[in-house]
Amino acid sequence: MFDIFLVEDAGLEASDLKEKLESLGFTVNVASEIENVKEFKPDIVLIYTTPERMIEWSVKDLTVPFTFLIDFKDKAVFTGPHCCIDKPLNLEEIKQCTHFVFNKIILEEERYKNLFKYIDTCVAVYQPVDNGKDFIIKDFNRAAEQTEQVKKENILGKRVTEIFPGVEDFGLLEVFKRVYKTGNPEHFPISYYKDDRISGWRDNFVYKLPSGEIVAVYKDVTRQKQLEEELKEKEQLYRSIFDNTGSATAIIEEDTTISLCNKEFEELTGYSKEEIEGKKSWTKFVVEEDLEKMKRYHKLRRMDLSLAPRNYTFKLRDRWGKIRDIQLTIGMIPGTGKSVASLVDVTELRNAERKIRESREKYRAVVETAPNGVLIFDKFGRVVEVNKRALEISGFRKEELIGKDIKELAPRVRIDLVEIFDLFERAIKGEKIKEKVRSFTNLKGEKIYYIAYPSILRKNSEIMGLSLIIEDVTERYKAEKKIKESLMEKETLLREIHHRVKNNMQIIQSLLSLQAARMKEEETQRLLQECQGRIRAMSMVHEHLYQSETIAKINIKEYIEKLLEDLVILYKAKIKKKLKIEKIQLDLDTAIPLGLIINELATNSIKYAFPNGKGTITIKLTKQKNKIKLTIADDGIGLPENIKPEKTETLGLKLVNILTKQLNGKITHKTKPGTKFKITFPQNLKN
Repeated sequence: MFDIFLVEDAGLEASDLKEKLESLGFTVNVASEIENVKEFKPDIVLIYTTPERMIEWSVKDLTVPFTFLIDFKDKAVFTGPHCCIDKPLNLEEIKQCTHFVFNKIILEEERYKNLFKYIDTCVAVYQPVDNGKDFIIKDFNRAAEQTEQVKKENILGKRVTEIFPGVEDFGLLEVFKRVYKTGNPEHFPISYYKDDRISGWRDNFVYKLPSGEIVAVYKDVTRQKQLEEELKEKEQLYRSIFDNTGSATAIIEEDTTISLCNKEFEELTGYSKEEIEGKKSWTKFVVEEDLEKMKRYHKLRRMDLSLAPRNYTFKLRDRWGKIRDIQLTIGMIPGTGKSVASLVDVTELRNAERKIRESREKYRAVVETAPNGVLIFDKFGRVVEVNKRALEISGFRKEELIGKDIKELAPRVRIDLVEIFDLFERAIKGEKIKEKVRSFTNLKGEKIYYIAYPSILRKNSEIMGLSLIIEDVTERYKAEKKIKESLMEKETLLREIHHRVKNNMQIIQSLLSLQAARMKEEETQRLLQECQGRIRAMSMVHEHLYQSETIAKINIKEYIEKLLEDLVILYKAKIKKKLKIEKIQLDLDTAIPLGLIINELATNSIKYAFPNGKGTITIKLTKQKNKIKLTIADDGIGLPENIKPEKTETLGLKLVNILTKQLNGKITHKTKPGTKFKITFPQNLKN
């Protein structure tokens, strides 16, 4: 049943009424002053008073239904009670009135519950505990359940600090405490709540109920904050884009005023933002010959965007009167009368275009008058340009070539397509292409010998086309062919000469051998034998020359090896040979004196250095930069003390000194132990 608070006034007896009400099952508390109602927290107040005090009671701040028990019901109605009962008091009437009020309370509670339950605003009711130091969750509506991701039945009766451990750091707990203490409602502005379970932005309004309970009415504004942040980021992004487009940008109002501009626009015009924004019209920057046209575009664009061009060029006059060529891109901001204009200074571009045109004309003139044929192909192999010389060489007319595929043209002049494609492929790879004479037959039936120079035309690393320069070398090719034929004849003749010289020397050598055999004097035989060795050394040079691939050069390594081998066999020596000969090509003027020097020094070592017939001869021939170094050494007994190679009267060493001078060389020697000669001379005697 419900609790009734009975207020008796003016000394009227209320005990009888109290008994009657209790007999009906109500709990009744009696007091003489209405202020005591806060202590008992009843469901209804019955005020037993006089007509004089009705108005006074009616203005009391009562938050529970009240009923007057009094005469003069018509006067009581104006005080706004929930019910009035006339005297004399009738128990049945009191019962009916009381139940009427309670039914009204129940109905209002149901309405409140439905509103509380289904409102889309979060509502939470908290019961203070520990004298307002903490709060227990007493009620939680559906919106709050969804926002906080909890079930009402799981959290009722639990402390707010248990369910929402971040509430103290959040700052809301302190608000609860203040509102509970002062009774003054507070708005807790949008703040960010976070714990291990949930997080989000909340906007709270907190107030205190007469019952002492704290109510928090709040909204989850997380999405709103996200949208605000996104909007802020987008505003920053668009502002950043506006300020950093790389081109001068301005927003133009319907009345032609510039309301916003970026740094590039300042630099382009020479005016600061403060001087431009909201103060200057775009018309002030346009030269007179473009102004009327642009004013017309300005009006048409606002009538229908399609009536005015979006891109065009005009001339702009800056602060100092300098005229600039401007490429303008302009469009409307939807839903407004404003337009956005982007201006690019193309003055330098126009100047560059003019220079390019001039350069192209010069290039075309150079190509057209070039002594070589020039063909330009696109990346698909179609001819896009050809000069006069190429037409003369090929026999084609220009209209027969332009637009035609190289695969279509090649068979007509018998060009090897595989070779041409290989040339272009190597050019694409960046390989160095050697000059090679090729041939084709032009439309006139003439055989043309040519050298092709392919190159790749690129733009930003992308292949845009190919060029082919054709050098007509027909006359040169024919002349070179004749020269080669003549050289081959001369080379054949020279080989024959070397062969005959070698044969003649062998005859002389044989004659000397016969003569020596008849001589009885040993000295004469020795001299003739030495002459034979020298002739053999020269003869071998001629033999190697006519047998070598190149008639003008001799492989000195093979020559020295053969020469030393022949000497060892001739003198029947049992010595060891150590050879370190680099592969050096020498001409006739160098090979003959060098061979004679080696012959003389090696012969001396074999004959005189080894009395016991055993030893080692070492010959080294190396190249150092542009000089050649010859070393001939033995490990024999050494030269006699009375013999000085540079002043000797012996024919062999004299000959060595003479031949060294002939080679423009220098000779040094060391003796004991053994004997070592070093001769250094330049490689190319002609220079």
